[in-house]
Amino acid sequence: MRDQAVFVFGLVEPTAGTPREKRRFRHSAATLMLRSGVLPAEVARRLGHSVDVLMRTYAGILTDELDRSNTMIELEIDRQLD
Repeated sequence: MRDQAVFVFGLVEPTAGTPREKRRFRHSAATLMLRSGVLPAEVARRLGHSVDVLMRTYAGILTDELDRSNTMIELEIDRQLD
């Protein structure tokens, strides 16, 4: 399944490139999917590992989402209090 993950977007053949290039492509694909709002469970499924592994490996890219998340929470709290 992991070799298939390199083919996530149909951009390269699963056997193309060095192992390092494959890891870079996987990381780019995971980052793109997460930043696009794809649910972590779906990203993990496409990459062939668990959500736990996905979040331990790629959670660092989501740190800039803190402000957006806090705003969303504050808006919901305000909505419920009105």
